[in-house]
Amino acid sequence: MGKSFVVGYRTHTHPHVRQILGVSFDPAQPLIIYEYLPRGSLRQHLQRRKGDHLLNDPIARLNVAIDVAHALIQLHYNSRFPIFHRDVKSSNILLDADYNAKLADMGIAVVVQSEADLDVAEPLGAFGYKCPVYEQSGRLDDKSDVYSFGVVLMELATFMTAWDTERTVTLLADLVIDRLQRGVVKKLIQPGNAPGGAALMKSLLLVAADCCSLDLNVRPRIDEVADYLERLRDEASEEAALAQHIESLGSLSLA
Repeated sequence: MGKSFVVGYRTHTHPHVRQILGVSFDPAQPLIIYEYLPRGSLRQHLQRRKGDHLLNDPIARLNVAIDVAHALIQLHYNSRFPIFHRDVKSSNILLDADYNAKLADMGIAVVVQSEADLDVAEPLGAFGYKCPVYEQSGRLDDKSDVYSFGVVLMELATFMTAWDTERTVTLLADLVIDRLQRGVVKKLIQPGNAPGGAALMKSLLLVAADCCSLDLNVRPRIDEVADYLERLRDEASEEAALAQHIESLGSLSLA
């Protein structure tokens, strides 16, 4: 590849955005080298093809969500120009050896350098994740990614796919919002093995429903979602520690 290969080529150096390590500009052998993330994609874990760690540990799922939220904060608000990903989905979220999540695949991302960049001729994105408001209007904003992120939150809480034609309600976003409104969402939840897992995942679905609201005034910004998820994690961690402490006291009394 010779001089056409650049090592250390960087786009974003954020801990939760997948890094490009090298690029070949050789027309005969174009190549992009990404960092390797050994635990594969979130979708593989949701499909139970990469073990049951996330299924069993709801706080680990919450950590994945927080990592992705911080990746989107970096793209939306901390880059030179705002960057809207447009393809946030479980297959574009990769996990390292410690289950830290990184957002990948910026192939259809839009860099917003002027107001004109917000109007897109073709609203690209994945079925089941793409914001209906953006799809119908062709108008892009930071909350378009928030809708997609909300669907990922629903996947994390339920281990269901973003869409399934064999379900009575095809889109997961529609299904979860319907079940929340009817008060029967508990049947969808995968609580895991941690104490309070069901309540934690229901809280995740409640914020996910706001993320998927068709009313942009209701839908929060991603930094607001991240703040909420971090508070939720702090509360869950405290409750888990208390439950473990109580269990240890019980063990001592039986000794």
